[in-house]
Amino acid sequence: MQIMTRIIFTIFIAGFHFAYAGNNEPTPASTKKGEAGADTVVTEGEAIDPSDLTRVYTMVSAWVNSQSNLRATASWAGAWSETQQFMGFVEGYWGDEDDTDQWGTDLLKVRAQYFHVIDTEMKAAPKLGFSLDYIDNPGDNNLAALGVLSMIPPSVTGRLQVFPNVAYMQGKAAGVDVDGYMLNLYGTYPVGTNGTFIQVWPEYISVSGAGVDSTSLTFSGLYAQPLNSLRTMWMNIRLDYATKETRLNSYFERINEDETVLTLGFKFYL
Repeated sequence: MQIMTRIIFTIFIAGFHFAYAGNNEPTPASTKKGEAGADTVVTEGEAIDPSDLTRVYTMVSAWVNSQSNLRATASWAGAWSETQQFMGFVEGYWGDEDDTDQWGTDLLKVRAQYFHVIDTEMKAAPKLGFSLDYIDNPGDNNLAALGVLSMIPPSVTGRLQVFPNVAYMQGKAAGVDVDGYMLNLYGTYPVGTNGTFIQVWPEYISVSGAGVDSTSLTFSGLYAQPLNSLRTMWMNIRLDYATKETRLNSYFERINEDETVLTLGFKFYL
């Protein structure tokens, strides 16, 4: 774990220096193929921008973390109309089921999501996102979630982008039927002019059922920077600190868990 943490920290320092070194010059416009096959200029507004959570993209990614886990994701995006876009998303976690400090190939967690974005043209909420998730965790711990995400108007937040998110959750925890809610508040801020950004957010989850009450609070931070001028390859470094409390009412017992996880990932936009 210490070796992995040192490697990720070294990459972060090198990447941060590279991001600032490259910000002395304006980012060149990239090109893409038009419908007739001709090259067309991609403006700054059309450039790949993962800092905006209401934008959808087709991409794949690979991640490793300080808990000796591997994570892979894939998404595919499209549009129903000029004002409505969608994205399908899947991810999986792999590790050693019996020893959390060892690398392994056991499938530990699977998540699938459908995400739908509407350009509302409303001043109070210019974009709204609706998500439907299914999460399969180890053991008899499966959850489905229905969420809503909104963009706070940039005229209010300036260069800082803010995205509140709320979701209703239902499923099983330790084999018990539970339901509850999740709250997030994402904030992203650009670093320089080449697309690099930092993102921070808290996440609060509360679910309960017959004899079980579980709450968790996570604080997360993400540093992301493109590795080429087209912004099709990105490096991501993420830090999470989570605290969780589970109350088993039938046994009058509380289980408290705390963990800190450092993750390095690379995204490839297609």
